[in-house]
Amino acid sequence: MTICLFKFFKMKKLFKLLILGIISVNICACATQASLALSKALDKEYKQKLNEYKKGGWKVDSDRSTEVVILKHLNKLEANPDLKVIAGTSTNCKSTNVCKQVALNNAQNEYARLVSGKIEGAFATIIKANANRPQEEIDKMTGGLINEVKADLSKVLEPSYSIYREKGGLKEYKTFFFVNEAALIGNLETILEKSIKETKLTIEEARAISKFVGDELRKESSIETNVEGE
Repeated sequence: MTICLFKFFKMKKLFKLLILGIISVNICACATQASLALSKALDKEYKQKLNEYKKGGWKVDSDRSTEVVILKHLNKLEANPDLKVIAGTSTNCKSTNVCKQVALNNAQNEYARLVSGKIEGAFATIIKANANRPQEEIDKMTGGLINEVKADLSKVLEPSYSIYREKGGLKEYKTFFFVNEAALIGNLETILEKSIKETKLTIEEARAISKFVGDELRKESSIETNVEGE
């Protein structure tokens, strides 16, 4: 009887190991398939981008090849799924330095416009609910917060790469930036903490504003901007 029980439990254990092995194989197979699918999708996106630049007459403003620059950009996006991209464009400019600066300013201005809208939305939703607050006071707080956030956008937009094309001695220039929204929200939280001492904002309101802005920004997709350059 003891031998039979031993054999029974041994077979049961082997059967369990067999089932676990089959499950592991299936999981590995699924993971491999997902990895292959992702690799194919990235390869397709990479080839599309190369083809787009070639057809459009775009050149990369870099010592590295177009292939390397695009691959590095796509790999960083793949490694950081939460990253977004904003592109600042300058047209009809003669100097590369001017093109580059205008593209940067334009990207910063456009992102500042986006963030400003979210901050205004936060105040309209959260602060205006308090009927005791004068509109003048709300406007002053909103404007002050927006100005401080705008002043620190250099830490939020990280340049990835730039492309350009020329026609009639003039350049069209475009720079792609990674948007570090974590840095933006961290800066916003710091500013709000300081503003509690200077304004009538409560800690709860400051936290609610920060959360509102962060949630709204996460809903946004990548943005592309255009501006007439020098």
